[in-house]
Amino acid sequence: MLARFVLREMTFYDTGEQAQKINQGRDNIFKGLTQIVAAARIAHKISSTEDDAMIVQLIFDIYQAESRRWLHQEEPQLINGLEVLERALKLLISGLD
Repeated sequence: MLARFVLREMTFYDTGEQAQKINQGRDNIFKGLTQIVAAARIAHKISSTEDDAMIVQLIFDIYQAESRRWLHQEEPQLINGLEVLERALKLLISGLD
């Protein structure tokens, strides 16, 4: 239950004592994802002409949405939540040919 409240608040932190920590954590996630996307592009695993920042934002958005959806369940099941997240990310990666 606590994770539900934390996730709800994390997205909108812009002032206050914890805002800097939350924002720094989010920035670190973005930096890590940016490195992963850049490495995938170098390895020719990403052929999109879209810039890395947009790809990273989309990955994060999917993660955040699926996390919220999972936490909103009355009794969230970790395995099920991870399976849905994996499916969503695979769909992003493979596209909608």
